[in-house]
Amino acid sequence: MAEDDRKTELMADLDAARGRVTVNLRALRRDLDVPTRAKRAFARQPLAWIGGASFLGLMMTRIAFRKKQVVVVHKGKESTVEKAEKAGLLLGILKLVFDLARPALTKWATKFVTDYAYRKMGANRRV
Repeated sequence: MAEDDRKTELMADLDAARGRVTVNLRALRRDLDVPTRAKRAFARQPLAWIGGASFLGLMMTRIAFRKKQVVVVHKGKESTVEKAEKAGLLLGILKLVFDLARPALTKWATKFVTDYAYRKMGANRRV
């Protein structure tokens, strides 16, 4: 009989524990239901939410679009910016000269390669 009483007592404890777990699980689901909680909070205090969102948006625009100041320090004869300008100008001029001289360079290279090939193969060059 003592064993039956002990069994009944354990079963009652298990039922109580299951009931507590069920209640806690429901509370956890209610707490984790973020969309419903957000809708309720907005319905209760819409001005606070709108004001907070406006303030946050204003702060984000102020932080995100801050312009950095570039300070040019002159060391030596000329600054890095001036060197870059000169190098860019020089490269532009070289490209223009190469574009104009490309046909002549192509003709010269073709002639050079064909003469070299004829010399290596031992054949007479035909003009």
